[in-house]
Amino acid sequence: MNYDQLDDENYGYSFSDPWENRESKLFKFAILSIIAASAVFFALLSFTVLHTFLTDNHQAQIEKILALPELNVYSVEKEQPSIEPTIPIEVAEAKPLVLPTEDIEPSFKQSLEPIWQKHTVKSGETLSTIFSHNGIKQADLISIVHLPAGKKLFDGLKPKQKIAFQVDDNHHLLGLKYYKSSIDTFVISLKEGKYQINDEKTPIETRMVKAAGAIENSLARAAKKNNIPNKIVMELAEIFSWQINFKKDIQKGDTFSLLYEKSYADENLIRVDDIVAAEFITHGHHYQAIRYQDSNGLSSYYTPEGESLENAFLRTPLKYSRISSPFNPTRMHPILKKPRPHYGVDFAAPAGTPIRATGDGRVNFVGQQGGYGNVVSITHNHSITTVYAHMRKFAPKTYKGKRVKKGDIIGYVGSTGLATGPHLHYEYRIKNKAVNPLKVSLPKGSPIPEIKLAQFQQTAQQLIAELDGQAPTRLAEN
Repeated sequence: MNYDQLDDENYGYSFSDPWENRESKLFKFAILSIIAASAVFFALLSFTVLHTFLTDNHQAQIEKILALPELNVYSVEKEQPSIEPTIPIEVAEAKPLVLPTEDIEPSFKQSLEPIWQKHTVKSGETLSTIFSHNGIKQADLISIVHLPAGKKLFDGLKPKQKIAFQVDDNHHLLGLKYYKSSIDTFVISLKEGKYQINDEKTPIETRMVKAAGAIENSLARAAKKNNIPNKIVMELAEIFSWQINFKKDIQKGDTFSLLYEKSYADENLIRVDDIVAAEFITHGHHYQAIRYQDSNGLSSYYTPEGESLENAFLRTPLKYSRISSPFNPTRMHPILKKPRPHYGVDFAAPAGTPIRATGDGRVNFVGQQGGYGNVVSITHNHSITTVYAHMRKFAPKTYKGKRVKKGDIIGYVGSTGLATGPHLHYEYRIKNKAVNPLKVSLPKGSPIPEIKLAQFQQTAQQLIAELDGQAPTRLAEN
């Protein structure tokens, strides 16, 4: 001990510790470092040995030893009395979660069949180009056009017509719909590997329409004001043309009413049909007309009593024309420049305008005849003959001996023979003597046959009541 130093905490004595010197501290640090390094070394060695042991198929054995026994339902059989029976342990069987399906909307709906793709025909398109643009196999097109009905089906393909088609995943045609018109839809379907074509007719519904108007300026303006189609206006004027001069006779305050038909397919208007009944009141006179169709399918108009409103002849053989040269027995010929009687009436009209037979009869001549050019002559009875000259061409099936009806097309306006331009020269002869066809008194048409008269008059009364607003407008029969 060193007694030279005193310390209060040690009661005045100070002790000298051998570890407190510098050398002893270094020695201590070295010893601790060696111990720590040894511990780390033995830890790494143990981990390596254990890892090798586990990866050498010993891991499976350890897992088997440490694994829990399988959960199961078990019980002790009665033949082992020395062991207390245990209560069975029921393990719930894992079941999939089932959700109610009625309130769940699927994320997508699987189509039962390929959708119909629609196509509107463009100018210049053919069925071949339509197939190409839509990726449809050309072999399917060949199969279609080789069908008996398919050869000419698409010859009349027009712009704005509609086509719809179905294809499979390999772009083979499964079905095609060709909407050729408002009535005709051609359906091509694939059955047992072969294409079939069916014409599906759209049912047509005919509806009766009632219209009326009053004259303020003209018949045309009155009709337009009441939304009456132009076709019906022209028909109305033609029906009463033998009783009323629509250029001179009608005046402000005159009234008219009529029933006419319209045809619809799938609620779409496809055409305006004919007048069924009409009434025109002018100068205090009532003129009424009822349509009647005979057993041959020909329609004419009659008074409610059954008398024909039409003469046996049309006044003119052209619907739309103007008189370029009237009937004149002392006329100066425009080409020959000398007096030559004009025993007919010239109607100027565009070349190709249809020419109508003015009455029922039989064709007695078809061919060329000097200055008359192409001519058709018709005998109507034992005394009346009509002549049509300067024709451009004859209508198909117009030949000598052919029976014609009033209004049948027999040829077309031209300028053959001695003619300065396209026009029709028309003659009306009685006992082979030419008379002015615009002034001659034409024979009346035949009345309703006696056997049909009572039924016609009953129908006429109903239609007149509808015109007068005394009965509801009925739906016309198809």
